[in-house]
Amino acid sequence: MHRVHLLVGIFSAFLAYAVAVSQNTLPTLTLPVETVFQFGEIGTWIENLVIRKNGHILFTTVSPNASLYQLACPCTAKTEATLVHHFANITALTGIDAVTDDTFVVLGGNTSAPGTPILGTWSAWEVTFGVDAAALFIQKIVDLPGDVMPNGIALVPKHPNILLITDSKGGSILRLDRAARTCEPVIQLPVMEPAPHSVPAIGINGLKIRDGFAYWTNSFASTIYRTCIDDDGLPCGGDDDPQNATELVAVVRQTWLDDVTFGGDGTMWLATNPNNTVVAISAEGKQVVVAGSGADLGLAGATALAFGRTAIDADVLYVTTSGGLALPINGTVVEPGKVVAVNTGNWKEI
Repeated sequence: MHRVHLLVGIFSAFLAYAVAVSQNTLPTLTLPVETVFQFGEIGTWIENLVIRKNGHILFTTVSPNASLYQLACPCTAKTEATLVHHFANITALTGIDAVTDDTFVVLGGNTSAPGTPILGTWSAWEVTFGVDAAALFIQKIVDLPGDVMPNGIALVPKHPNILLITDSKGGSILRLDRAARTCEPVIQLPVMEPAPHSVPAIGINGLKIRDGFAYWTNSFASTIYRTCIDDDGLPCGGDDDPQNATELVAVVRQTWLDDVTFGGDGTMWLATNPNNTVVAISAEGKQVVVAGSGADLGLAGATALAFGRTAIDADVLYVTTSGGLALPINGTVVEPGKVVAVNTGNWKEI
C-alpha cells in the first residue's frame, strides 16, 4: 500500500487542478462496457496498447514495473494476460505500435512516478514474435535524446522504418528511424508544450497518423491538433515551417486528454484518464461522453484505446486504465488497472 499512497500523493496538485476545471461538461450517450481483464494488485497502471492482426492485445505498464503483456482473443471470452517480457533494467513502458504483423516498437525508461520521467534513461526497443509461440526477439533500437519524456508513438504508414514519437515534457514530435538507429526532433511548437502550472508537466501526449496528418492531444490544454506530414514523417512544407502545417481540430470540454484513435467513419475517440471517460467526436465535430464518469470505477483512469481487428470485435473499442491512480474516485478510491471493452455498434453521431 505504500506504493499506492506514494502515487496518489504525487498527483495531489493534479487533483486540485482537475477539480477546479471539471465543471465543463458534455452530453452523455452510454455505450455497453465490459471488463475483459483486470490485474489483482492495486498500483498497476496500464499505459498503452496495440491490437495484433490475430486479434490479441499487447499492452504496456508504467507501474509497478516496465512490462509488456499479451491478452489473447479478448473478443471470444474473458482471458488472463500473459507476461511477454519484463524489462528488468528500466521501470516503465509507455507507447507501443506495430511495424509489421509480428514486430513492435515500444518506448521504455525510468520514472520517479507515472508522468515524472527520469531524463536521460529512455530508449526505443524492438520486440519481434517468432513462428514458435515461445520465440521472442528483443533488441534496443536507440537511446532517445536525454531531455525527452517519450509518450505516444505511431508508424508512418508508407515508411515502415519511420515512427513518430511525442515528447510530453519538451513539447515536440521526434522522428525515429529504425534502419539508421537515429531519433531526433522534427516538429516543435508552443502548442505542444505543457500548459502553464500543469502538474505533472505533460503537454503533447497521444498520437495517431491518418490520411497524411499526425493527430495529437495536449493533455492539460484539452486540445487536439493535427500536423500535415509527408511520406517520410516530416512536416509538409519542410522543417522550417511546421506552424503553417498545424491546425487546431478541437478543444474538448474535459479536464485532461490522454490517447486518441479513429473509427472507420472518421469519429475520433479519446481517453480522458482522470475524467474516467471515453469521449467521441463526430466527423462534424460534435462531442459526447460515450462511456464512464468521474464518479465510478468503470473506466477509472482511461489511458489508451484501440479498435478490435477481427470480424467479431471490429466495433469493440478496447480501453486500458490506470485504476484511477492519477485522480482517485472521491479522492481515495482506486483499483488495479484493467482492459475494458466498449461496444460501439450502436454508436450514432449526435
